[in-house]
Amino acid sequence: MEIGLLFRTMIESLKTETDRTRALFELEPLGVMGYEKALAFVFDQSDFRLDEVKTKLSRSYKDLYKTCKQSKVFCTGILFSELFRQLGLRTDKMICGRQSERLFYLNFWHSLSPTYIGSITPDQSNAVNIQVGFRDDYRGIETKGHIANFLARLIWKESF
Repeated sequence: MEIGLLFRTMIESLKTETDRTRALFELEPLGVMGYEKALAFVFDQSDFRLDEVKTKLSRSYKDLYKTCKQSKVFCTGILFSELFRQLGLRTDKMICGRQSERLFYLNFWHSLSPTYIGSITPDQSNAVNIQVGFRDDYRGIETKGHIANFLARLIWKESF
């Protein structure tokens, strides 16, 4: 299906479901809308296991942190989205361009399980080791029919 037809289809669906469409910051209703189901064919849906998510979050966070460090990107925050944003603002666009789609999908996963500082330990040099953890509240991701679960299944393969 060509992109123009895809967007026309999406707009028509939006018009018919205007009263039930999500606002930018108000996430009700939490169920999957008809136009969202219609657009899902673009992705290869796959199931995921929650026990894998934390390991993959840790690995992807470490990879992004390492990319920022190698690109000499300094970020004052610890959230994945902050690192991602700073990388986009301050590095060669080629570096970010190659990874942008995957980082966008990873940002979804990291927003469901936000980062927190587990511990801060002084190093023997003038550095500090910071242990970062991820919260376990996946915000509806395990519930079939929930929008978070629907989106997670759509982007699982492309994310990790």
